[in-house]
Amino acid sequence: MSRFSASDAALEGFRVIGRRWRIVAGWALFNLLGLLGACVVAGVLIAIAAFAATSSEAAGTAGAAVGALVLAFAAFAVEVMIVCALFRMLLRGDPPGFLHLRLGADELRVAVVWLVMLTAFVAAGLLALYVAGLAGQAAGARLGVPSLVILFGVLVWLAIRLSLAAPASVAERRMGFVASWRLTRGRAWALLGMSAIALCLLAMIAIMAWLALALIGGAISGWSDLGLLLRTDAEAMAERPGFYVAQLAVQFLFAPVLWVISQAPLVAAYKAFAETRQA
Repeated sequence: MSRFSASDAALEGFRVIGRRWRIVAGWALFNLLGLLGACVVAGVLIAIAAFAATSSEAAGTAGAAVGALVLAFAAFAVEVMIVCALFRMLLRGDPPGFLHLRLGADELRVAVVWLVMLTAFVAAGLLALYVAGLAGQAAGARLGVPSLVILFGVLVWLAIRLSLAAPASVAERRMGFVASWRLTRGRAWALLGMSAIALCLLAMIAIMAWLALALIGGAISGWSDLGLLLRTDAEAMAERPGFYVAQLAVQFLFAPVLWVISQAPLVAAYKAFAETRQA
């Protein structure tokens, strides 16, 4: 029987990076190259849309829509591939191949899990805000605020109960909603503690990375571009396009590290709970 420790599970991502840092570095390079490839494809499609458009205004609108759609789809697909590669590496004994990266049934299942959960929780969140607003109109803040807190707590509880759906989908080669619900029964508080620790660590790392980027950018530019870190408007991007391109490249290189730190704890929890259930 495997005893689950929330603190140990929350730190699993750092252990994975320490043991498999070469693979994580490969994922970072793959992530950046995937972005560059998507930009090339988007540029070609934008040029085709502009050529086929009947006016310059229509060309601009069609090009922006096509470019945004291609980049969003490509970014989502690449991130799903990296996360599934992490799950396969930790949950299966399959040959690694090319950094455990594939594009197949596992990726499709995880993508469906993420999209279903995102859609469901966004809809549930909007519904919760609407219900809390009605309660507040009917009885004032004394009822509206507690209603919102209760509904938010229910959403967090549901998210915890379904948090293992993605790794279960890869481990069991089928949609993991039922498996996650079964494995997390009676373990919501332990998973909440694990998630809270992991989120705090992620926030600290993100802040440290942002500060490091600011210091590096300031040292290179003589601190003249430091204020651009706080600006994302079109004027600032036009003023220093290279700065924003470099910042975006660093973010894509660093993204796999954040994925490992955030998703490895879920794998550790899944393995511990599955072993306990089989014992």
